[in-house]
Amino acid sequence: MAEQWYGNIEAHWQTGGNANAVDNKDGNIGNVSIAGRLQGDIVLQNKVFMNSLTMSENGTITGSVKVGEGGNDTQTPTLSTITLNGNSGINAIVLGNSNGNGPRATINSLTLEGTSSIGTITNNSNATIVNLTLNETGTITNGITNDSNIGSLDLQNNTTYSGTGSITNALDIANNKTLNANTNGIKILFANNATGTINNAGTILGSIDNQTSSTIKTFNTGSISGSIINNADATIETLNVTSNVGSIANSGDINSLTIQSGSNIANGITNNSNIGSLIVNENVSYSGSGSISNALEVAEGDTLTIGGNGTLNFDSDNGTINNAGTINGDINNNGTLTDFTNSGSISGTFTNEGHIVKFVNTDTGSINTFTNNNTISFFENNGTITNFDGDGIIYGVINSKTITNGFENVATSLWNKGKCFNYRQCCSKRRL
Repeated sequence: MAEQWYGNIEAHWQTGGNANAVDNKDGNIGNVSIAGRLQGDIVLQNKVFMNSLTMSENGTITGSVKVGEGGNDTQTPTLSTITLNGNSGINAIVLGNSNGNGPRATINSLTLEGTSSIGTITNNSNATIVNLTLNETGTITNGITNDSNIGSLDLQNNTTYSGTGSITNALDIANNKTLNANTNGIKILFANNATGTINNAGTILGSIDNQTSSTIKTFNTGSISGSIINNADATIETLNVTSNVGSIANSGDINSLTIQSGSNIANGITNNSNIGSLIVNENVSYSGSGSISNALEVAEGDTLTIGGNGTLNFDSDNGTINNAGTINGDINNNGTLTDFTNSGSISGTFTNEGHIVKFVNTDTGSINTFTNNNTISFFENNGTITNFDGDGIIYGVINSKTITNGFENVATSLWNKGKCFNYRQCCSKRRL
């Protein structure tokens, strides 16, 4: 029969002075291994340090592991490592307390292996779990409540997550597994020195909220039922939409956003700040007052819909546009486009208020209206431009197909191999 212990495990030792003075209770506990049954709690208070707790076989703690149950934020109880193996279990793990000024309790590593289980994990204010790993057959029965900081959260099985705290280093969710975060969503607060990655190969029920000053280096979305929210002064360096996402709302900076083939953003992208590169490999809608500042690419067979009767603003010092698909809506260029190639369809108006180094409309390209109000170095049309207007200047034009309505006095030199209506007025200086 497995050994049973009754009562609590708790240790203090005194360095001197008043034995009852909280600040003098700096006890240490080494390594504790439990393969039987502890009918009680493990309690670390004040400034206690415990090296490790290892659960194995059918080892059970019927009570709780409490790190910093009492006291205030001057106290730093630490349990360095908790490992559950076999079919072991702990009823509850609690860090800190809920009084808002609790101890700075810490668990450096908490790992569930085998078929082990924990009833609940509660991380109260001021507390920290540096690494929490749930393997594919482990269980956190009633989920994780995080009201402070969890560094890295690695979930290889289903569980729930709630609370007002943040993930501060990395988040990983395994293929076909679900993290239910519908109650509060998940707040991300990655410092510059953090691993800074989110790899969701499964499903997140709820939203991801990247907080002010946080930097996500790489974010592979998987399925997210709610929104991806990137707040003001927050950054996502690389955002890959790999499955179904409710919406993306950007008020900060997204350096690169790629919508992979087969994915879906149900309620589209709202960009009220800056997206560097927008790569569209699946149909998507776009709105907002922000800008694209590096590159816009739309793949053949895919559609970018600019919604809300709005305009996509392109504002770059050295940008590119490559449209092989369909763009429904208007685009304004307010910066410098080094290369603009259109082999697809633009149903609205493209307006150039900046400078275009090279524009090529291929033989499959069509643009409803092209308005040039500034300068274009080289302009080649092998497709169709239904309407052309504006008071800007083009320094060199090759037209091999059709430009209608308004292509008048716009170029310093023109080689017309196609149809340029009002041809006599096309070129203000010379025609080749």
